[in-house]
Amino acid sequence: MSVQYACSHIHHVGGGFDLQKAPRKKFAAKEIIRHPDEVPDTVYRIEAGIVRPFYTGPQGDDALFSDLTTGDYIGDLSAIDGYNLDICYEAITDTTVIVLRRSQFIEILKCSPDFSFDFTKKLCDRVRALNRLHIESRVLPMKARLCAELLRLCSGIGSGACVVSPAPTHAELARRVASQRETVTKQLNQLAKDGIIRQSRGKIFIDEIDEIQSVVDAYLGDLSSSEHRGAVSTTRSELNRAL
Repeated sequence: MSVQYACSHIHHVGGGFDLQKAPRKKFAAKEIIRHPDEVPDTVYRIEAGIVRPFYTGPQGDDALFSDLTTGDYIGDLSAIDGYNLDICYEAITDTTVIVLRRSQFIEILKCSPDFSFDFTKKLCDRVRALNRLHIESRVLPMKARLCAELLRLCSGIGSGACVVSPAPTHAELARRVASQRETVTKQLNQLAKDGIIRQSRGKIFIDEIDEIQSVVDAYLGDLSSSEHRGAVSTTRSELNRAL
Protein backbone atom coordinates (compact mmCIF):
# COMPACT_ATOMS: atom_id res chain seq x y z
CA MET A 1 0.00 0.00 0.00
CA SER A 2 1.47 3.36 -0.93
CA VAL A 3 1.82 6.17 1.61
CA GLN A 4 -0.57 8.34 -0.44
CA TYR A 5 -3.23 5.62 -0.42
CA ALA A 6 -2.76 4.97 3.29
CA CYS A 7 -3.01 8.66 4.11
CA SER A 8 -6.39 8.91 2.48
CA HIS A 9 -7.64 6.22 4.86
CA ILE A 10 -6.18 7.57 8.10
CA HIS A 11 -8.99 8.61 10.38
CA HIS A 12 -8.39 11.30 13.01
CA VAL A 13 -10.21 11.54 16.30
CA GLY A 14 -9.38 14.41 18.63
CA GLY A 15 -6.33 15.36 16.54
CA GLY A 16 -4.75 11.91 16.69
CA PHE A 17 -4.97 8.59 14.88
CA ASP A 18 -8.00 6.55 15.86
CA LEU A 19 -6.72 3.31 17.38
CA GLN A 20 -10.07 2.12 18.72
CA LYS A 21 -10.51 -0.49 16.00
CA ALA A 22 -6.96 -1.82 16.17
CA PRO A 23 -6.56 -5.32 17.66
CA ARG A 24 -5.47 -5.75 21.28
CA LYS A 25 -3.29 -8.34 22.95
CA LYS A 26 -3.06 -9.10 26.68
CA PHE A 27 -0.11 -10.33 28.73
CA ALA A 28 -0.12 -11.52 32.32
CA ALA A 29 2.29 -10.13 34.90
CA LYS A 30 5.76 -11.72 34.57
CA GLU A 31 5.02 -12.86 31.02
CA ILE A 32 7.61 -12.11 28.35
CA ILE A 33 6.07 -9.85 25.73
CA ARG A 34 8.90 -10.01 23.24
CA HIS A 35 12.10 -12.05 23.16
CA PRO A 36 15.38 -10.57 21.86
CA ASP A 37 15.70 -13.12 19.04
CA GLU A 38 12.31 -12.29 17.55
CA VAL A 39 12.12 -10.50 14.21
CA PRO A 40 8.84 -8.64 14.77
CA ASP A 41 6.57 -7.38 12.03
CA THR A 42 4.37 -5.58 14.57
CA VAL A 43 4.63 -2.61 16.91
CA TYR A 44 2.92 -2.63 20.29
CA ARG A 45 1.51 0.51 21.88
CA ILE A 46 0.97 0.00 25.61
CA GLU A 47 -2.64 0.72 26.50
CA ALA A 48 -2.45 -0.33 30.15
CA GLY A 49 0.23 -1.84 32.36
CA ILE A 50 3.95 -1.62 33.06
CA VAL A 51 6.62 -3.22 30.87
CA ARG A 52 10.31 -3.64 31.74
CA PRO A 53 12.93 -3.83 28.96
CA PHE A 54 16.22 -5.52 29.84
CA TYR A 55 19.32 -6.97 28.23
CA THR A 56 20.94 -10.17 29.46
CA GLY A 57 24.60 -10.71 28.62
CA PRO A 58 26.29 -14.04 27.84
CA GLN A 59 27.41 -14.36 31.47
CA GLY A 60 23.89 -13.77 32.78
CA ASP A 61 24.40 -10.15 33.83
CA ASP A 62 21.40 -7.90 33.28
CA ALA A 63 21.13 -4.30 32.17
CA LEU A 64 17.75 -2.79 32.99
CA PHE A 65 16.15 0.09 31.13
CA SER A 66 13.46 2.49 32.31
CA ASP A 67 10.02 0.92 32.64
CA LEU A 68 7.54 1.57 29.84
CA THR A 69 4.00 2.67 30.64
CA THR A 70 0.77 3.70 28.95
CA GLY A 71 1.42 5.34 25.59
CA ASP A 72 4.92 3.90 25.16
CA TYR A 73 5.87 1.61 22.30
CA ILE A 74 7.55 -1.78 21.90
CA GLY A 75 9.27 -2.53 18.60
CA ASP A 76 9.13 1.04 17.33
CA LEU A 77 12.87 1.45 16.76
CA SER A 78 13.14 -1.82 14.87
CA ALA A 79 10.14 -0.83 12.77
CA ILE A 80 11.82 2.43 11.78
CA ASP A 81 15.41 1.36 11.07
CA GLY A 82 14.98 -2.36 10.41
CA TYR A 83 17.51 -3.45 13.02
CA ASN A 84 16.57 -5.87 15.78
CA LEU A 85 17.60 -4.97 19.34
CA ASP A 86 18.79 -7.69 21.73
CA ILE A 87 16.31 -6.56 24.35
CA CYS A 88 13.71 -8.60 26.22
CA TYR A 89 10.39 -7.04 27.28
CA GLU A 90 8.66 -8.35 30.41
CA ALA A 91 5.20 -7.43 31.67
CA ILE A 92 5.55 -6.25 35.28
CA THR A 93 1.79 -5.96 35.72
CA ASP A 94 -1.08 -7.33 33.64
CA THR A 95 -0.61 -5.48 30.38
CA THR A 96 -2.75 -4.70 27.34
CA VAL A 97 -1.18 -3.52 24.08
CA ILE A 98 -2.54 -2.19 20.82
CA VAL A 99 -1.14 -4.14 17.87
CA LEU A 100 -0.01 -2.28 14.76
CA ARG A 101 1.53 -3.81 11.68
CA ARG A 102 4.99 -2.43 10.98
CA SER A 103 3.89 -1.02 7.61
CA GLN A 104 0.84 0.54 9.24
CA PHE A 105 2.94 2.15 11.99
CA ILE A 106 5.33 3.69 9.43
CA GLU A 107 2.47 5.00 7.31
CA ILE A 108 0.78 6.61 10.31
CA LEU A 109 4.06 8.30 11.26
CA LYS A 110 4.34 9.74 7.76
CA CYS A 111 0.72 10.78 7.44
CA SER A 112 -0.34 11.99 10.88
CA PRO A 113 1.56 15.02 12.25
CA ASP A 114 -0.17 14.76 15.64
CA PHE A 115 0.68 11.08 15.98
CA SER A 116 4.28 11.75 14.90
CA PHE A 117 4.72 14.61 17.34
CA ASP A 118 3.36 12.55 20.24
CA PHE A 119 5.68 9.68 19.28
CA THR A 120 8.66 12.06 19.09
CA LYS A 121 7.94 13.35 22.58
CA LYS A 122 7.92 9.77 23.85
CA LEU A 123 11.29 9.18 22.22
CA CYS A 124 12.64 12.33 23.86
CA ASP A 125 11.53 11.03 27.27
CA ARG A 126 13.33 7.74 26.66
CA VAL A 127 16.52 9.43 25.49
CA ARG A 128 16.55 11.70 28.54
CA ALA A 129 16.05 8.69 30.83
CA LEU A 130 18.89 6.82 29.13
CA ASN A 131 21.14 9.88 29.37
CA ARG A 132 20.36 10.14 33.07
CA LEU A 133 21.16 6.47 33.69
CA HIS A 134 24.38 6.77 31.68
CA ILE A 135 25.52 9.74 33.75
CA GLU A 136 24.65 7.98 36.99
CA SER A 137 26.56 4.85 35.98
CA ARG A 138 29.67 6.92 35.25
CA VAL A 139 29.52 9.44 38.10
CA LEU A 140 27.75 7.96 41.11
CA PRO A 141 29.21 5.48 43.60
CA MET A 142 26.99 2.55 44.50
CA LYS A 143 25.27 4.18 47.50
CA ALA A 144 24.33 7.24 45.45
CA ARG A 145 23.08 5.06 42.57
CA LEU A 146 20.84 3.24 45.04
CA CYS A 147 19.52 6.54 46.41
CA ALA A 148 18.83 7.78 42.87
CA GLU A 149 16.91 4.60 42.10
CA LEU A 150 14.84 4.91 45.27
CA LEU A 151 13.93 8.46 44.25
CA ARG A 152 12.96 7.20 40.80
CA LEU A 153 10.66 4.58 42.31
CA CYS A 154 8.96 6.61 45.00
CA SER A 155 5.69 8.53 45.09
CA GLY A 156 4.94 11.27 47.58
CA ILE A 157 2.89 10.69 50.73
CA GLY A 158 3.49 13.98 52.48
CA SER A 159 5.96 16.75 53.10
CA GLY A 160 9.48 15.39 53.03
CA ALA A 161 8.41 11.72 52.76
CA CYS A 162 7.53 9.16 50.12
CA VAL A 163 6.95 5.43 49.72
CA VAL A 164 8.16 2.78 47.30
CA SER A 165 5.26 0.34 46.95
CA PRO A 166 5.50 -2.42 46.07
CA ALA A 167 9.20 -2.35 46.84
CA PRO A 168 11.51 -4.32 44.53
CA THR A 169 13.41 -7.18 46.14
CA HIS A 170 16.97 -6.48 47.15
CA ALA A 171 18.11 -8.66 44.25
CA GLU A 172 16.04 -6.60 41.81
CA LEU A 173 17.40 -3.33 43.23
CA ALA A 174 20.89 -4.75 42.75
CA ARG A 175 20.09 -5.41 39.08
CA ARG A 176 18.85 -1.86 38.71
CA VAL A 177 22.01 -0.26 40.12
CA ALA A 178 24.58 -2.77 38.77
CA SER A 179 25.56 -4.08 42.17
CA GLN A 180 25.24 -7.18 44.37
CA ARG A 181 22.25 -8.12 46.51
CA GLU A 182 24.39 -8.30 49.67
CA THR A 183 25.70 -4.77 49.06
CA VAL A 184 22.21 -3.39 48.51
CA THR A 185 20.96 -5.08 51.69
CA LYS A 186 23.85 -3.59 53.66
CA GLN A 187 23.17 -0.07 52.35
CA LEU A 188 19.41 -0.30 52.99
CA ASN A 189 20.02 -1.55 56.52
CA GLN A 190 22.37 1.38 57.13
CA LEU A 191 19.81 3.86 55.81
CA ALA A 192 17.23 2.29 58.12
CA LYS A 193 19.64 2.46 61.07
CA ASP A 194 20.17 6.16 60.33
CA GLY A 195 16.40 6.74 60.45
CA ILE A 196 16.18 7.72 56.79
CA ILE A 197 14.05 4.81 55.58
CA ARG A 198 11.80 2.09 57.00
CA GLN A 199 11.14 -1.30 55.39
CA SER A 200 7.80 -2.93 56.13
CA ARG A 201 5.55 -5.48 54.38
CA GLY A 202 6.91 -5.07 50.89
CA LYS A 203 7.23 -1.29 51.12
CA ILE A 204 10.09 1.11 51.65
CA PHE A 205 9.10 4.30 53.46
CA ILE A 206 11.51 7.17 52.89
CA ASP A 207 10.96 9.40 55.91
CA GLU A 208 13.83 11.78 55.11
CA ILE A 209 13.67 12.26 51.37
CA ASP A 210 15.92 15.32 51.55
CA GLU A 211 18.66 13.14 53.00
CA ILE A 212 18.33 10.71 50.09
CA GLN A 213 18.28 13.61 47.64
CA SER A 214 21.38 15.18 49.16
CA VAL A 215 23.39 12.01 48.56
CA VAL A 216 22.61 12.28 44.84
CA ASP A 217 22.98 16.07 44.74
CA ALA A 218 26.51 15.78 46.10
CA TYR A 219 27.56 14.18 42.80
CA LEU A 220 25.05 15.50 40.26
CA GLY A 221 24.29 18.99 41.53
CA ASP A 222 21.65 20.78 39.47
CA LEU A 223 21.02 17.70 37.34
CA SER A 224 19.29 16.14 40.33
CA SER A 225 16.40 18.61 40.32
CA SER A 226 12.83 19.00 41.49
CA GLU A 227 11.76 18.38 37.87
CA HIS A 228 13.27 14.90 38.13
CA ARG A 229 11.27 14.27 41.31
CA GLY A 230 8.06 15.30 39.60
CA ALA A 231 8.64 12.92 36.72
CA VAL A 232 9.40 10.12 39.17
CA SER A 233 6.21 10.67 41.12
CA THR A 234 4.11 10.64 37.95
CA THR A 235 5.58 7.37 36.74
CA ARG A 236 5.21 5.66 40.09
CA SER A 237 1.62 6.87 40.47
CA GLU A 238 0.78 5.18 37.18
CA LEU A 239 2.26 1.96 38.49
CA ASN A 240 0.29 2.19 41.74
CA ARG A 241 -2.95 2.69 39.79
CA ALA A 242 -2.18 -0.40 37.73
CA LEU A 243 -1.66 -2.64 40.77
